[in-house]
Amino acid sequence: LIPVLTGTLILGLPVGSAAAPPTAPLKAGKICSGATGGSYYQYAGGVIEAAKETLGIDLENVSTVGSVENAKGIASGRCDMAIVQADLYLQSDAEVQSSPELKLFNANMGSVAALYQEQVHILVNRDSGITSVADMAGKKVNVGERDSGTFLTAYKLLNNYHQLSRQPNYVYEAPPAAVAKVAAGTLDATFYVAAAPISALANLPADANVTLIPATIPVFSSEYSPVPIPATTYPWLHREIVHKNRDIC
Repeated sequence: LIPVLTGTLILGLPVGSAAAPPTAPLKAGKICSGATGGSYYQYAGGVIEAAKETLGIDLENVSTVGSVENAKGIASGRCDMAIVQADLYLQSDAEVQSSPELKLFNANMGSVAALYQEQVHILVNRDSGITSVADMAGKKVNVGERDSGTFLTAYKLLNNYHQLSRQPNYVYEAPPAAVAKVAAGTLDATFYVAAAPISALANLPADANVTLIPATIPVFSSEYSPVPIPATTYPWLHREIVHKNRDIC
């Protein structure tokens, strides 16, 4: 079983909070989503259509790098709504909490709706020698763009659970671009948080020199739930990916 995020959420600041004082009903606004062409941006487009049709609200789709930037957009007032990963909604990491904007976000966030689940994909080159998160020590690993949801999740899995003897050589690229580099062997691994099947992975040929590895999380984690990624999900994946629980002292 590999961890799946507990869900993707649409968030808005609750009326009457410190960051959102009482106002007249919203007639227009902005929703922070994700990269154009990505699932968050497309999903936001559907929300915009529904809001216009059913509520008469005009929303603007604001492209971002992902969940962390979206949370900052809510806190700063740049956006009225945002799509974020559930592990950001639940997070309490000291490093992330050091951001004044994210502190404000966590103090005032209001959940509008849960949307869907997303799997944590860890794609590795078969010749990299990586069979577990612990093997990433000293390897060239892409963790996604800074302020993206993938970056947040990768940071947690690599740092919070004390699995590494030393740090990887971090790369900060958008996962779709990193996938081709992992296949070519110029990157050892990339994290990619999105609902399976991910098109960038599904489009790799059956003989691609890549595979997925399981993530390891503590059994008491409230942020992730284990689900399998079946071997039939991707043409080059020859076995089901099975998560291994372990206790953290």
